[in-house]
Amino acid sequence: MLDSISKDRYGPLFALHPRGTTTQTKVSAVVHRFSDQFSVLDWGKMPETLTDRGISQSLIHHHLSTLLSSPSAWKDYLRSPDALTFRKAASSIPQNVDAHPSGMKTESIGSMLNEMGSEFPLASNYLGILTEGAFKNLNPQDAVSPEVALQSFAELRAGIKTPVLGYGIFELFSEEKIPFGSVMGKAVWDYPIWKKSNGIPSVLPIEFKCHFELRAEAIPNLKSESLVIPKTASLATLVPSSTWDFPLIEMVLDQDPFHHRIGFNELLWITGFSVSQIQKTVLTAAWIASFLRWALSKSKLTLVEANIRFAVEPSGKLILISHQTLDELRLDFEGKSLHTDTALEYFQKTSWYESVLHAQKIARAQGLTDWKRLCVETAPLLESQLKKSLEKIAPSVAHHLTGIPLMKESGAPCFSELKLL
Repeated sequence: MLDSISKDRYGPLFALHPRGTTTQTKVSAVVHRFSDQFSVLDWGKMPETLTDRGISQSLIHHHLSTLLSSPSAWKDYLRSPDALTFRKAASSIPQNVDAHPSGMKTESIGSMLNEMGSEFPLASNYLGILTEGAFKNLNPQDAVSPEVALQSFAELRAGIKTPVLGYGIFELFSEEKIPFGSVMGKAVWDYPIWKKSNGIPSVLPIEFKCHFELRAEAIPNLKSESLVIPKTASLATLVPSSTWDFPLIEMVLDQDPFHHRIGFNELLWITGFSVSQIQKTVLTAAWIASFLRWALSKSKLTLVEANIRFAVEPSGKLILISHQTLDELRLDFEGKSLHTDTALEYFQKTSWYESVLHAQKIARAQGLTDWKRLCVETAPLLESQLKKSLEKIAPSVAHHLTGIPLMKESGAPCFSELKLL
């Protein structure tokens, strides 16, 4: 799924409070404009947009990012029955390599989880949100304080009649474009180029996909060597709708167009981390996903899957890459999926869908990354009634979480009206 965040860099520097410091320090920053675009089957921008999706995503992202950075929210979570259940579930993860091919042989997972509890909230690259009006009046050379950003969000909560797009401000990190090539007809990625830039945090080229519930379409992609899985289970026993209190975690190469799953040996080689660092990184992803699950459950939303990414400081300290939107999170409400991929069944009936699968198959066989140019058909438009239903999802979730109405009608959450197919 394409992230609805489009990157635009406005001005080289903003004076901000980066990563929880109390002093204003000049850091490179990026302003993100959340767009109304959506994607299916990793196609990229579809030929149409979903009304108010960008505005809704900016509110959802800010709400969840604020919770993730809140010491009081983490304190409440760590004392909750949910956190205790999470710790107990972690005891079912294998403790040595012989117990399971994806086992992590270091100190006790239980003791490491307990020690890690004091390290949250994790620092993130998210610095605040600006209203569109505040952004347009911004001189790129001006100092932008967190107070300005928070005031803008307070204005949204005050009930502006016309929906206002929020512009997220993020600290700029180094993210290497990994070179791609072909060896003996097979696609390969030259990951040794990934490195820690001097003085600048670098984005890890790995996404940690945390499943609390297995979707049917996710099961064919699972590989035992790239999966953190309880020792009481195996790939053969996993079935759709299986649920977990400690998430099943996949490690995915973020820049690979086919979302290649990797094992711990590859992860060690790519990152250059120690075994202990790898285990702590995976457990940190699990902690954050579990926190989000707890926080969303308070709004009667069920977190099915969360995609977590990190940057790493030159010192080795992890930083959360803040992209908590409906593209990175899969949510359910009373068994109803709140994701644009619910439209997949509609597209599966089109010839475009078959063309996409054929193009991807050829690209894999030939070691190509740009599979879309092999697709002989263009993405079709949505059926009008389906489009209207999809357009209600993001505004409904945003209102459900923040209390800010975006829809012209009653403004009340309308999950009961989401008849997608």
